[in-house]
Amino acid sequence: MDNYKGKLFEKIGVGSTEEEMLEIESSFVYDEFEEVWESDKGVFIEMDAETNNVRWISIYIPELDTENFEKADW
Repeated sequence: MDNYKGKLFEKIGVGSTEEEMLEIESSFVYDEFEEVWESDKGVFIEMDAETNNVRWISIYIPELDTENFEKADW
């Protein structure tokens, strides 16, 4: 989402470079199979193949796996 202005950890956003991302959060490791950076904090970042800048930020929340998620009962 090119126009998204939010910041992960108040510093990483769409357009951040790989170097900036790793400097801010060193827990990211690259998953060659999925072709994303992932953190044990439940964050996945996909880079733009042409610019090598952050393109997508996905955040996993454990509540997604509960049967009450759709009811927002968590």
